[in-house]
Amino acid sequence: MAFQLLKTLPGDASFHWFESLTERLYPAEILRLKSAEGINHRLLKSAYVLLQDSAAVARCCLYDNPDLSYQKNKACCIGNFESINDSNCSNELFRAVIADAKAGASEYIIGPMNGSTWDMYRLGITSGQNNFFLEPFYQDYYAGLFAAAGFEPIAHYLSNRDDGKDLHHERIRELEKRFIEKGMTFRNIDLEAYEAELEKLYAFCMEAFRNNFLFTPLPKEDFIAKYLKLKSYIDPQYVIIAEDEKRNMAGFIFCLENVYDTTQKGMIIKTIAKHPSVRYGGIGNILASRLKQRAVENGYQYMIHAFMIENNASKGLSQHFSGRAWKEYELYGKHIH
Repeated sequence: MAFQLLKTLPGDASFHWFESLTERLYPAEILRLKSAEGINHRLLKSAYVLLQDSAAVARCCLYDNPDLSYQKNKACCIGNFESINDSNCSNELFRAVIADAKAGASEYIIGPMNGSTWDMYRLGITSGQNNFFLEPFYQDYYAGLFAAAGFEPIAHYLSNRDDGKDLHHERIRELEKRFIEKGMTFRNIDLEAYEAELEKLYAFCMEAFRNNFLFTPLPKEDFIAKYLKLKSYIDPQYVIIAEDEKRNMAGFIFCLENVYDTTQKGMIIKTIAKHPSVRYGGIGNILASRLKQRAVENGYQYMIHAFMIENNASKGLSQHFSGRAWKEYELYGKHIH
């Protein structure tokens, strides 16, 4: 049957077609969780829905991030992708989106990415494992649909799982002692002054992450809005901030309980970062060691080291703390000029 392509935006009368596809693809309990995915309205160029026989069969958003580039090519993003398991449908959708991306002078298209690496991105390629808190829900066959459209992996990510209780204190404690002697302090995030804390974290993250793969700056108000949504899930003792003798932030570790797991008590390391200065080398090890000690003492049975890009420092740190390969993800790209 013939396809019909709709271009729409949130608030348009036709946008219900965009939303209807998730209802077709996911059971009610997953739909509730997918609602957290959201749309990046600041970077949204257009939303697309492919119809067949008066039903939505594929959808996505085209995001135009002016700061995004890949291998010196201007890049844009395909995000919020959903489709039935039929490459004829997804290919038809991708062709329309890529034509608009070319018209907008993009040379490369990346997906799935909802606008930037601050938003949901990557596809899980490990099936048969339950999702953890803040991990996106996608159909297992989506990687095959991207491949069928000529997309190739441009980055590989891992989530490791640590079920061990070894704290690796010896070497870490000597390193920690040297930092403390130089005036380093370690404290928990202050939820009573949470927005002020987010202001500090924002400035730190813009500096600490600037050399990360596909990094683009984020407006401060967007950063604060994202983390305000997580406030009710935060236990302050699992968000640890390291500050030097002048109270400048040197590093932090941000963790949340895996609230999706109703059978075991698990902790997710969402973010661990240090200032790029070499004088702070080893801060990540200290923060991870402190965090793990608290988690073990409080009865947590495992820790997830989430969404590490392969070959970066976090992967080595995870392996040091008994992290074993558990889940894998790919991010895809395609040259379009």
